[in-house]
Amino acid sequence: MKRRPFVAFFATGIVLSTAALAGVADDADRLSALLSRSGVVVRLAPRLALAREPVVPSVPVSALGGAPGCTTVVALGALSTVFSLRVPAFADGPPEFVNSAAGAAMVSRCDEARRELDGLTFESRSPRAVVEFLVATSATRPPAISALLSGRETGIVPPAERPGKVPHPGPLEDRLREFEEGLVRGGSVEVLRKVARADSDGAGKVLLDLSPGCHRIGVLAADDESETEVRDVDADLSWVSGELAASERTESPDATLFACTTDRDLAVLSFAGAAPKGAVVVSRGRAEIPAGIPRDWGRSAASAIARAVAERHAPPLVAAPVYSSLGVSGVTVLPVEVDPGRCYVAAVGLVEGAAKLVALAADAGPVSAASHGDDGASAVSVAFCAGTSRRATLTAEVHGTALVWALGLWATSSRRLGEGIE
Repeated sequence: MKRRPFVAFFATGIVLSTAALAGVADDADRLSALLSRSGVVVRLAPRLALAREPVVPSVPVSALGGAPGCTTVVALGALSTVFSLRVPAFADGPPEFVNSAAGAAMVSRCDEARRELDGLTFESRSPRAVVEFLVATSATRPPAISALLSGRETGIVPPAERPGKVPHPGPLEDRLREFEEGLVRGGSVEVLRKVARADSDGAGKVLLDLSPGCHRIGVLAADDESETEVRDVDADLSWVSGELAASERTESPDATLFACTTDRDLAVLSFAGAAPKGAVVVSRGRAEIPAGIPRDWGRSAASAIARAVAERHAPPLVAAPVYSSLGVSGVTVLPVEVDPGRCYVAAVGLVEGAAKLVALAADAGPVSAASHGDDGASAVSVAFCAGTSRRATLTAEVHGTALVWALGLWATSSRRLGEGIE
């Protein structure tokens, strides 16, 4: 049997079929030629993307503004790959996510909206993907990819439907007990309750006085048990300065929010989806900010890092970081010394500025870990153990405007490789 040739990416240990790479390149050639008939096409260098590690394509500055017209970014991978393009939020609008179909995705913006493509990110849902990026400028939006490349046609996709009736969440007291028991298990040192009334639209606001710490807040619909309709409560938590601290928009009768602050602060809890003229019960628990997070990084970075490590259930950061650094926008590679066998938590958080992407990776020989922030995130953290290596590399990738960030590395285990268990 004749063997199919292959190409190996030895640096990452990934083996990719030449046929798969050629298929993507051929489609990129054809699409580039078609789009060039009505505009100018810039073809970026192919990128190797790994799952949960975002890629920021370098959209040319000339394609982000200037003369009237449209700019289109196309991502092409193998037919079996799954990925998404994320256009960051501008003004008061939410970010846009465009999911791939048959290994392709397209985003277009016209006139002033073209600047929204600055900071566009690609994220693979497949373990790995080689992706081609095309940036086209034209007078009008181009047709859909499926109309240009017949091999990318997905056929009819049936609409998503709910499989059945939403189950009733159960009595309020049972839900409250379960939520508050979870607060105690999670380390809350105090648990408080408050009832908030809703207006005729089922919405309302309540002012919360939050002490320094990490606060987990539940907003539970207080419906009459005889009512058959299941409510969908959504909630936002904002500091009195106007900055959004946390938000939940899931389809659930109860909303859960999480926010950290190094200072005593006032916050406004806004909710919607309760029964008209009804009520919600606000239950909240407070845990201490880890003592090992330096307060001289400022409130923004220290609070955001406290939230990031808590959400990843990292070990307690009781001591000062063994390594710390400050940085600015872009990709920063930081070599650090580590002890073989010791485990660490690394985190990066914004001191100032607004980020479109915050990502952090740690590489300690055969051991690696990576994390990136969702929309609005201002800090991320990773945990890893050093194995036999005495060196590790931390890579911070932060993109945005007027950025300054702080990074810390904490040792979280006291036992080195070869030591016995006490």
